[in-house]
This record gives sequence, structure tokens and C-alpha cells, in this order.
Amino acid sequence: MMPQMMSTAGGMMGMMGGMMPGFWWWGFQIFVFWGLVLALAVVGIVLLLRPKRDTSEGLLVLQVRLAKGEISPEEFAQRRRLLV
Repeated sequence: MMPQMMSTAGGMMGMMGGMMPGFWWWGFQIFVFWGLVLALAVVGIVLLLRPKRDTSEGLLVLQVRLAKGEISPEEFAQRRRLLV
């Protein structure tokens, strides 16, 4: 009588669908969520710890060269855009 019950119920776990069908989907979603949280935390830490660009000295040199007449205002503007 047991083999007949198994065949009509769809196997040993036929009634439950085999460990609840949505379980694996939720597990995957949780894994992706925490993976994204971890990735964002790493990116944030890297951005906070990287050295800042100090353009003040370069800009000061450009201003002095412009004041001395060594470069034109157009060249000053072009180089300033590269620094900032």
C-alpha cells in the first residue's frame, strides 16, 4: 500500500514540493542583498581612504605664470580645467 501512496502523492515529498519551492529563491535573494551591501561598503571605504588630489599648488603656479605673462588667459583656463 505504501508504493501506491507515494505515486499518488508525487513521491516522498510531493505534498511539500520538496523543501518548500520558494526557500531557494529567498536564499538567493538574501545572498545577493548582502553581497551588494558588502560591495557598497568596500567601495565607500576605498573612496574615503584614497588620497585626495591637492590642486592648490598647481593652481597657484598657474596664477603666478599668468600674472608674469608667461601664459595667455586661454592657456590658463585650459590648464585650470585639467587641474580641477
